[in-house]
Amino acid sequence: MANFDLQLNDFFVSEECGFLTEDPLVCLPPYFDAWNTLGQNLVFLLKSRQVRHRVNELPLLDHTRLRGFRQHALAHTLLSYIGNSYVWQDGEEGTPNKVPKQLAIPWCAVSDYLGLHPVICHLDGALANWQKVDINGPLELDNLQCIIELPGGSSWFFMVTVQVELSGTAGLKHIISGLEAARACDDEKVFEALSGMASVLDDMKCSLARMHEKLDPDDFHNILRPLLCGLFLACTF
Repeated sequence: MANFDLQLNDFFVSEECGFLTEDPLVCLPPYFDAWNTLGQNLVFLLKSRQVRHRVNELPLLDHTRLRGFRQHALAHTLLSYIGNSYVWQDGEEGTPNKVPKQLAIPWCAVSDYLGLHPVICHLDGALANWQKVDINGPLELDNLQCIIELPGGSSWFFMVTVQVELSGTAGLKHIISGLEAARACDDEKVFEALSGMASVLDDMKCSLARMHEKLDPDDFHNILRPLLCGLFLACTF
């Protein structure tokens, strides 16, 4: 098991949290408070259509003052949520053909650091955007919430996704043991690993099925879905 932990840690993966960022940051250092504040108020600013006005007032902050993966991950979440909100604030009508440099420069730089595109991705929605409601409570869906939210049910949508990730974490050891057994031509252990993965997949499907409990389809389609579009392209999914 020690070798298993070492291999996972090499890829920022853990036995407890899987591909989720362990203990993600909820706030960047005070220098970046302009980003923190704007990100925490996106739901209100989108409803009142003030995002573009507030982004235009942002200072151009020095992204090189960010340190390490966790700060860059939170910065990417903040800038991607702010950027997508800037573009899609008014829906598909009247979208801007550019974003201001105080958003574009750090957004692209942080994306390059992480090897990501400057757009909302799985890291921003789920992997590094979760926190416990009760810090002493269990790591499970009913005790999770988003760090940064969008209107339209984003917290439940993304926290169900986090729960699917958590449910799949048990499968990591089955994948590794299955690969090792296959290399050793050990058919019995391969069968055990595949059987274990089948059970994990069932758990993941059960977690995903909870999406309907608190996510209104109309809210998702009409409010949240457009905000998750790529930039400058019509939202067709």
